[in-house]
This record gives sequence, C-alpha cells and structure tokens, in this order.
Amino acid sequence: MFVYVFLGLYITCIGLGVWTDATRMKISNSVSIILIAAFLLFAVIHLPVRLAILHIAVAAAVFGVTFCCFALRCMGGGDVKLLTAISMWIGPLHILPYLAAVAVLGGLLAAFVLCAKRITCHSGRINCRRFMKPVRTWADTGRVPYALAIGSAALVHTRSVFGPWL
Repeated sequence: MFVYVFLGLYITCIGLGVWTDATRMKISNSVSIILIAAFLLFAVIHLPVRLAILHIAVAAAVFGVTFCCFALRCMGGGDVKLLTAISMWIGPLHILPYLAAVAVLGGLLAAFVLCAKRITCHSGRINCRRFMKPVRTWADTGRVPYALAIGSAALVHTRSVFGPWL
C-alpha cells in the first residue's frame, strides 16, 4: 500500500522539477531532497541492505560524472541534483537504459531549441506563438531545460522502478 504513496511522490516531484525548469530555468533543491529522502525511506521498508547500497553507489557515480559536467558549464546544478536523485531510484539494473534515454531525449530537445528561431507558426486554431514563446526564450539565451529530458526518461522508466512492488 505504501508503494503507491512513494509512486505518487516520485511522479509529483519529477513533474514539479520538469515544470519549474521549463518555466523558470531553475529546479528547487526541495525536489531533489524529497526524492532522496523518499528513496531512503522506501529502501528501509522494501529493499535488502546490499541492493540499497548499490542504488546509492549508482547515484554517487552519476553525481561524480554530472558534477564534472557542471564544472565545465555543460549542465546546470539543478539538473545534476535531479539526475542524481532519480538515478538513486533507477538503480544499477536500469541505469544504462535510463541514461541512454536521457541522452537521446536531451539531444532531441537541444536540436528542437536550436531550430526554434526558424520555426514560424501559421495556424488559425492553435495559438502557436504562446507555445513557442518559452522555446524561443530558451533559444535566445542558449539554455536548454534538460529536466524535460531527465524527467521524461524517468517517467518512461517508472515501471522498471516500481514494477516488482505493484
């Protein structure tokens, strides 16, 4: 029964991180802190100690690599923290497919943002300018909200995270 509470918290935190990154280009520290604290509680209830340690080790490895990306100004700090927190949930069995999904979705997002200046909207029914305004802002500033890719890949892998308990 508690699994559904953790599932709801997981999805809500990911959604909040994606929304704030897309709208404000910032991810609140509370999102990552809640994800990590929820995982630790989930691990105490549901995981053997060795598996919980492997999940934490995966998150530490992801943090190490993404921190280097942050130091090189390739990633934002919020993206590093969000990716680390989600990687703790994903664990050792599914981390490589998850990171591959993040890479593919992030590349598609970056390509879309690069093309955003050339996209023109000619539709009477859809207010395309309203949709394209944040995308054009991302293109003008040269910043891409990678939480969209990080969170989308996490939602795709939700079944692999919670599947054994549902």
